[in-house]
This record gives sequence, C-alpha cells and structure tokens, in this order.
Amino acid sequence: MTTERRIMWTKEELLRDFPELVQVSGPAHMQPIEEVNNQITTTPGLLFIPGVTNRKVMKIDQEKLIQRALFEGAAAAITDKDIPDLPSYAPVFRCDDRNEILRRMAQLGRARLKGQCVAITGSYGKTTTCELASQMQGFFGPTATTTHNRNHTHGVAMTLAMVAPHTRDLVLEIGMFNPGDVLQRARPAAPDIGILTTVADSHLGNFEDQQALLREKASLLDVCSGAHPALIGRAALDLDQEGDGTVFSSLPGGYLSVGREARDDIQLLEMTDLDNGAMRITVRVLEETIEAILPVNSIAVAMSATFALGLAHIKGLPLADAARALSCYRQVAVQRGSRYRISPTREKITYEVIEDAQNATPPTVRALLGSVAGRHPRRKVLVLGDMLDLGEDEIAKHLDLAPDIEKAGIDMLVTVGPLAGELKSVLSKQIKVVDYEDLETAKKKLRPLLKHGDLVLLKGTGYMKIDTLRKTFSIPDRQHLIRSAWQIEEEVRKKT
Repeated sequence: MTTERRIMWTKEELLRDFPELVQVSGPAHMQPIEEVNNQITTTPGLLFIPGVTNRKVMKIDQEKLIQRALFEGAAAAITDKDIPDLPSYAPVFRCDDRNEILRRMAQLGRARLKGQCVAITGSYGKTTTCELASQMQGFFGPTATTTHNRNHTHGVAMTLAMVAPHTRDLVLEIGMFNPGDVLQRARPAAPDIGILTTVADSHLGNFEDQQALLREKASLLDVCSGAHPALIGRAALDLDQEGDGTVFSSLPGGYLSVGREARDDIQLLEMTDLDNGAMRITVRVLEETIEAILPVNSIAVAMSATFALGLAHIKGLPLADAARALSCYRQVAVQRGSRYRISPTREKITYEVIEDAQNATPPTVRALLGSVAGRHPRRKVLVLGDMLDLGEDEIAKHLDLAPDIEKAGIDMLVTVGPLAGELKSVLSKQIKVVDYEDLETAKKKLRPLLKHGDLVLLKGTGYMKIDTLRKTFSIPDRQHLIRSAWQIEEEVRKKT
C-alpha cells in the first residue's frame, strides 16, 4: 500500500508566488507545504490560514488558533494581524489580507487543473451527489473534491488551492445561505459543468419567495463555460414553470433533466432492495438503460447516483464502467444517514440510531421516513428538531408532516424546539409525543425514554445540533458505526 504525498510549495516557492508575505517569527527553514487549511489538522506540511468556517459570524482569536496549529505540527501559518509572542518553532508569515492570499492560491489551483471542474448546488442532495460523482470519476483518473462539507466561501477556495498538478478533474460542492452566495463561491471555480439537484424550502426565510431562491441556485449555471449541458433536477424545472419559465431557457449548453418521470432525460426507473442492505437501481440515460448496485439502501443515494450517471454521459465515460464504480461508493460525510449500534453502559439494551441531522426540509424528512417505512423494529422513534428558514408558513410546513409520520409507522415522536413541537397538537391522539423546548432539555431527558430494540431517527436543521444527542446516549466505546447489513431487528429476534 502506498500513500500519495505531494509538495505544493517550498518556502522559496511560497515567497515567489506571494512576495507580499513577510516572515515575522520562526526558524529560517520551513517544512514543505502539502495542505492549505483553515482548520487544524495533523496532516504533514499544513499551511494554516485562520478564518471563518461556516455561516455564523465569529470573532476568531488568530493568536490562539495559530499557536495551537503550530503546536499540533503545522508547517507554517499566515496571519494579517500583529501578534506578539508567536511560537519560534515554525514560520509565521504576515500579510495585509489573508483572504486575498487564499483567493490567489485558489486561482493558482484552478489554473493547475488539467481536466474539468464540476460544480454542484441544490437545497439538498448536493453532498451525496458530490461524493458519488467524485468517487465515480476517481475510477477514470485523479479527481479532487470538496471534503468535510466545506461548501462555504473559504472551503471552496481551499479546495481549489489544493488541486495538485496531476489532478485531472475536480468536483465542487457549492453551498449558500444569503443572496449572492452561489455566484461569489462558484465564480473562482469557473465550472465546466453545473449540476442543480433540487430547490426546496431550505433558507427560504432569506429570500423573497421560492422563485428568488430558484434564481439564486440557478446562478451557478450562469458561470459555467456553456460547453456542456447542465444537469437539473425535476423539482427545479417544475418550479421554474410555475414562474415565468425563463430561468433555464437561455443556457448556452442547454440542460438534461434528472428525475423519476418518463419526460426526464435521465430517469430513475426502479429501485430494488437486496438482502445484504444494498439496492439495485435501474436508470435510463436518454436511450440507454443501465443497472447499478449501491451499497447503501436509500432513495437519496439512488437519486444522487442517477445524477452521477448523467454526469458520466456528459463527460463521455462508459456507463457500464461508471455503474461499476458506483458499486464501490463509500459514504464520507458525517450526519448523512450514518447508522450506529448503541449499547448504553450498565443497561442490557441495544438500539439503532440513524443520524441524518445536517439538513432538514419537508422533502428530506419525508425521504428519511420513507427509508424506514418497511422496517420492523420494536419501536420507531423520530427525534425531530425545528426545520428553520422555511419562510412565513413554517408552522404549516411542520404540521404537513403529520400524515407522513403516521404512514412511516412512527411509535414515538420526540420534538425539539417550538416549531416541531406544533406537531403535538395533531398527533398526540395517534402516537406518543414528547416535546422539549430546547436541545439541552432533550439531552437531559431523552435517553431514559429509549428501550431495547428501538430504531431512533435523528433529524433537524444543522443549526439545531440534533446530532449531538447521540453522544449523550452512551460512552463512545459503546457506540459503533454500522458498516454492514446489520439492523436492530436482529437484536429483537434474539430477545423473542
């Protein structure tokens, strides 16, 4: 087994490309740079550039972050502040604007790319689609991609900066929160191919209406080269038709529609459950029909794989080989449907937790519920946090989930937050409903409610931090990430 390593800059090369950098502390020698990051990692050759990592406005303490990064082994750091008493065991460089340095690093990375850049956005599905598309392309040549869900401005810039000279293709995830975010993040990438998975209510509260949200998402396609057709999900196309129907009418390269309807160019025809927890999908790509085996049984993964096969068609890759590559898919992102086997200490019980708490809109909640509709644990427990940024009718959109919760066979609903708590008024007579005002109350009171054989679903907008509940269920060494076809139903059968 070999581990690929590459040098991005020596000290001399770094100062050549960025002559405005002035070393203010540390030794004359610098370990060669192998990674650029605004998060502290243990990767050899880390160049640490402190910065905002998400949409929250945070006042960061560059001095403490740089000291910690260098202590953890970073090769060097860049700051735009006058910081006294810096460590002496690794170089620190001063500049006027660290964001400008990062922007130019991104430019250099994009210029190094030998092949094509694919950019993906959407209200949901973009992370899984990015994973599947990049892993599929990786079978055909060296491919770089977004990691750790870093789809914000700095994350996109760092992904571009990390493009190696031998990299052939790049798959980027583009996130957004406010108007203008998509253009700001996508323009430096100069994408060759754009993918818009879907448009739903996520972040709607920051826009005038759904049509404005659609135009924001679709602006990604405006900065694509136009040499290739875009891939656009059916929901986005239907939303455009509800408006003036002009959002996608003038794309230079045209587009291919992706969905589950006969009118779609790329159509997910069928999904078949397999007995090992996997699934077989049948997809029509224009006139060709192809089958693929996916190791994860999920409608969300099936749709993302459909987009990946559409991308293979656009790039002229053999569909049969692309389908084989998809069979090797490995989920990377956390909080995206990961399953855990949990056995609390001193309690002779075991339950299964599905953690899907990074994104929550009505369609993604329904998709999660649909994925467990055919399951038969002792109980199904849905822990639902507030779905935020849904616009003025946010309460109605929460209440609309009631029929889906009943249809999925949920035995106990646990709500966290006032919006999700509204469901108690319409479901308390049908199923057991426990409502908590906030996350801290849920952390203190939820665990005793869980029983042996439960299947627990964690869902909520990322800002609600519903995923942190899992860590309160038991100590870490009693929580095991499930990588097999094991299900809690097996434990239930042992007890009967």
